[in-house]
Amino acid sequence: MKDKPLAIFITLLGGAVSCICCILKGTGLLWTLLITLITLLAFMIIGLIVNTLITEVKNELFEKEKEEIRKADAERRERELQELEAAENGGASKKEEQQNSDNTDSTENTENTDNTTNEEGV
Repeated sequence: MKDKPLAIFITLLGGAVSCICCILKGTGLLWTLLITLITLLAFMIIGLIVNTLITEVKNELFEKEKEEIRKADAERRERELQELEAAENGGASKKEEQQNSDNTDSTENTENTDNTTNEEGV
């Protein structure tokens, strides 16, 4: 809608030029009106074509921009996902190490208890 005044401006400019030319040449009123009408129609069509072309170019640029934003978002999400997975894997490794050390400690405690019992029984 913002580009619509462009077509109107082109049409009015063409009509004004044709009127000025007819007045300077001294053509009759009927011919001036006919020439101006034809000129206005022709320039209205030209203005609409120019308006359509400009709108298409703007839409293409807008779509390219949206696609770039989508790609950037997808890449960002992928990096974040990889970072989260790495953090979870790193956290899981730490938990496994903690569990392994806990199991080792409990096994050593059980062995110490068995040794103490055997020593007392002897």
